[in-house]
Amino acid sequence: MRKEFISNVSHELKTPIALIKGYAEGLKDNVIDDIESKNFYCEVIMDEAEKMSKLVKDLLDLSQLESGHYSLNKEKFNICNLVDKILNKYSPIFKEKNINVSIKKDDDKMYVNGDRVRLEQVLVNLINNALNHIGAERVLEVTIRRLSNNAIISIYNSGSFIPEDEIDRIWESFYKVDKSRARKYGGTGLGLSIVKNILKLHNSNYGVRNVKNGVEFWFELELISIDNKNY
Repeated sequence: MRKEFISNVSHELKTPIALIKGYAEGLKDNVIDDIESKNFYCEVIMDEAEKMSKLVKDLLDLSQLESGHYSLNKEKFNICNLVDKILNKYSPIFKEKNINVSIKKDDDKMYVNGDRVRLEQVLVNLINNALNHIGAERVLEVTIRRLSNNAIISIYNSGSFIPEDEIDRIWESFYKVDKSRARKYGGTGLGLSIVKNILKLHNSNYGVRNVKNGVEFWFELELISIDNKNY
């Protein structure tokens, strides 16, 4: 397992390093002389460096979460407010990508005891994943349901199904269902693995399923009762 992980990290770093090296050598050797081409070379170098930076950050995150010694910084908060905040933050991206976004909630106030920062990371990673795989219908739906003592948060995107023989493997580090499209979206291949580990630390059930015209990711959080709801 460790050997495979190192091999995957090396593979993910190989392309950006090669591109940075190639374009930097081109600048050094003055193979181009117009300012527009030079700017393009610089943009490629900066873009690939950013991808490497994201990969290193996600690797450090995953290492912390899998260490067995990571402690969540739990607090009581309204999960509906957190979802609303994230969707508002993404509104320019939704508009730019022409995404039809909807949110459905059983209630505007559902309180949980969890690590707000890490749960925001879960939601952001799942939304990014949905955007990366959204189909021609451009539909993204976020649902927050109350079921007994739990809040069920689900994120649906229209698009292709995940093959049933691969659906259990998507939580693995670096596993990509569509290898040909993976680099196009700039993902590190660690987002869903990070989601899995954060939810495990919260003792939360989670999963993914193929549904009509798309795919739905979901997770549960235990609801709590609080006297003062000024959160």
